[in-house]
Amino acid sequence: MPPLPPLHFYAPLLILPLLPAKFSPSHSVANSAAVPFFSYTTLLNLSSPRSSLPTETRLLKHSHPSTSTSTLISICQAQGHRPYQEDRYAIVSYNLKNSGSWRERIMGVLGLKYNNKREAPLIAAIFDGHGNASCSSYCSSSLSSFVPPLPPSSPSTFLTTLPLTLDATFSSQPSSGGTTSNILHILPHKISCSNTGDSRSIYVPKSLKKHQRLSIDHNPKTRPDEVRRINELNGQIHTGQFGITGVLLRLLSTIQGVDLPLRVYNDDGRGGLNMTRSLGDVYLKPLVIPDPEIVELEVDEGYIIQATDGLWDVVSNSEVVSCLRNAVKSFETDEEVVRNVSLALTRGAMRKGSEDNITVVVIKI
Repeated sequence: MPPLPPLHFYAPLLILPLLPAKFSPSHSVANSAAVPFFSYTTLLNLSSPRSSLPTETRLLKHSHPSTSTSTLISICQAQGHRPYQEDRYAIVSYNLKNSGSWRERIMGVLGLKYNNKREAPLIAAIFDGHGNASCSSYCSSSLSSFVPPLPPSSPSTFLTTLPLTLDATFSSQPSSGGTTSNILHILPHKISCSNTGDSRSIYVPKSLKKHQRLSIDHNPKTRPDEVRRINELNGQIHTGQFGITGVLLRLLSTIQGVDLPLRVYNDDGRGGLNMTRSLGDVYLKPLVIPDPEIVELEVDEGYIIQATDGLWDVVSNSEVVSCLRNAVKSFETDEEVVRNVSLALTRGAMRKGSEDNITVVVIKI
């Protein structure tokens, strides 16, 4: 097999066929690239297909009737060198185009004017499972069950409660495993992000000259505040490598210039999780907590890149912006840009040595 092209290389790239969408039982399957309109009482729930294909791409479209604009979403996944694909994602789309008809009639009878200018948000979520895929699968398949039929009036409150609810319901079951959670609530001019764990989202404005982080990783190497919190609860954070094996691994990592990841252990030595917050992971509570951090950002036209650490471990934020900039120069349509960026980033991460599952979501707003 010839080597994969460099990260900035785009043409020609194979555009993989769209995979059939997986819906909750009350929905029909969409066979086209564009997401169809649904009444406001129906939530479109797209969950990640479970496939061992090297890469998968899906292109979705979400419309904002109040502003006559649309949001494009391209999703690409790779299992990498892992025996299982434990990454999951979910897209929940509102359509409020016809939601005011009966309200408008009632208000008309009362002699009042009905204001139907609510925004139709898009919710995009990724879950990077660890231990097994039970928690990430539960979160992606159950997400729409906890989304209200009408858009929340306070996205930040909704995004704070949602992962806590997912964690509580999953943790009440006799199952193991855990997952990260990165959930976006997207309106035409505002992005709200809820993050638990080390998946990440960034926003890149149309100028393509800079980026803004929508989430900060919960990683013990980069979050001294999280380390203090865990130490105060008598938790332990170290590489987990002891004895001769530990000495050799530390020596090898020093020679190769590779840092061993820090991991979280409870006071009896159980654990080994390389993040400080997650959903699930019952045996590490209350050290590892599900509480999300919320970031809200007023935005104009631009792009969002949301991905699991299979990308971010080997590709920097600035490299992602460079990749996006080259794609905008190389392709004429937004559909081509988002699809090729998601595919190129996934392949680029594999080429740069990522051995983890990879999920990349590219959103044009």
